[in-house]
Amino acid sequence: MGADAVPEPVYREALIKHRPVLQNAYRRYFEELGVAAMVFPTTPLAAAKIGEDETVILNGRPAPTLPTYIRNLAPGSAAGLPGLSVPAGMTRAGLPVGIAIDAPQGADQDLLTIGLALEQLLPRIPAPDL
Repeated sequence: MGADAVPEPVYREALIKHRPVLQNAYRRYFEELGVAAMVFPTTPLAAAKIGEDETVILNGRPAPTLPTYIRNLAPGSAAGLPGLSVPAGMTRAGLPVGIAIDAPQGADQDLLTIGLALEQLLPRIPAPDL
């Protein structure tokens, strides 16, 4: 990501030192609570309108778009968990929203089964007019 890229030594340290801690925290969460998956909003906001997407307003303040939109998904991704997002309907303004699902490591098939079941229950999002 250019000048803002994480330096390689910092990235390697995160993989070796911090990622296992995060993975262990998720493993304990799934085991201790006995849940098959975590379900949460894909993003903290509905989709930004094209052209209005350099910054977004979060809690009444401008925020950079990319970190704002990936913040819910980043921890599971960093831990290497299987995850997916399913469409969950539209806002009153006609913008799509989604529900994310993370499952324990190695539970990919269970995750897909849960995702399919949720998708059957959630409202369908119409295809955009092109």
